[in-house]
Amino acid sequence: MPKNLIIAFVVVLIVIPVIFLVARTVIKSPLSETPSTTNTVPGTIPYNSSATPSASPGTYNPTEDQNYVLANVLKEKKSEQETKDFQVALSNAAVPSSNLDVSGCKGKPLLTRIEINQQLTVKNADSTPHTLKISNREYTVKGGSSLAVNISELGEDNKVYPYYCDQSSVVGIIWVSK
Repeated sequence: MPKNLIIAFVVVLIVIPVIFLVARTVIKSPLSETPSTTNTVPGTIPYNSSATPSASPGTYNPTEDQNYVLANVLKEKKSEQETKDFQVALSNAAVPSSNLDVSGCKGKPLLTRIEINQQLTVKNADSTPHTLKISNREYTVKGGSSLAVNISELGEDNKVYPYYCDQSSVVGIIWVSK
């Protein structure tokens, strides 16, 4: 074999792959990264899809419980254990509140617990209006103002309502409790 052919063969099989691996490590391209377990409930809420709920009610680990609720809220069919785990995580992570801030189309608190006979005051500190879709209802909150939502309009108690802002993905969850 000619010497030039051997050198070309070594370059192609060894040098080029090494350069590629070094470049891939130095230039962290999103296309070259290994996918993590961090997901988004279609669009805006980051969560860990492999999260597990805290061991039992009252054992509160905010990150684990919130992640578990977010990872499973839109899941149509849950096993009996998943349903039980979801309820534990939801009861641990949901914040009792009759106030919801949707400024920036980000729900604060992210997981809100409210009773069926209460009113929810939705605040928007932004200069532009936001339209929330909760269940089959839409509510427009003008910029720099707030709006009262009668929770009984949503329908059932002891139900979880993901809500959307400005036709985006889920930005938060309202749990109507008894």
